[in-house]
Amino acid sequence: MPGFTATDGSLIFLVWALRALGYTPYTWKQGRNHGRFEEFRPKLLEVFYDIHRKHDCPVELIGWSKGGRMALKLSNILGADYVSGIVTIGSPIWPNSLRSLDDIPGFLHEGKETFVDKLACLIHSKVGKGLQEIKRDISTIMLELQKPAPMPPANISYTSIIGGVDMIVPREDALLPDHLLREWVQNQIVLGCSHVGLGLSGRTIVYIAQHIQSDYEHYYDEHEMLSA
Repeated sequence: MPGFTATDGSLIFLVWALRALGYTPYTWKQGRNHGRFEEFRPKLLEVFYDIHRKHDCPVELIGWSKGGRMALKLSNILGADYVSGIVTIGSPIWPNSLRSLDDIPGFLHEGKETFVDKLACLIHSKVGKGLQEIKRDISTIMLELQKPAPMPPANISYTSIIGGVDMIVPREDALLPDHLLREWVQNQIVLGCSHVGLGLSGRTIVYIAQHIQSDYEHYYDEHEMLSA
């Protein structure tokens, strides 16, 4: 699932790389991500159930940035019968850095424009979406980011991939706290990688492939035990 304001086009390299490794990746086919999960939810579930029926096994959820938080929410709706694991890429998981708009550094408040105004204008110039709608979406997301992302059910594996020099989602916000870490719940840091660079990094692909392979082995080991 793509990040805020992004589309399936932003995932081209990830899709290509995973397909080259022999996996069968799917994009979410929901257009641009405006961040409002509940509006995407019915169609997302429809797409997901179609994939699950086609392959008849639990599916991996992979989300970049805001898409990662959506993947975590989806895992709590579907559970381990449908989701084998989750990988988030540069996703804001834990609100360790300042999240209040009043705490944004002063240079972003020059003149009469607020942080939301400036960010909305920047996004508007790139995607051509309605300015007021973008401002509403940004404000909603900023409020959401003041709370931790929902963690997946305990029996679903989870890897958080973090950019070492991510200037959009600070490292401390994408890191899972120590008390949540398990053999199947991990942080993986891509040193020297930016937020955008995470989606183009070979190291990101390696971490995703390792996560999927571990889930694959666990899934078939478990089924062999049940059939023995």
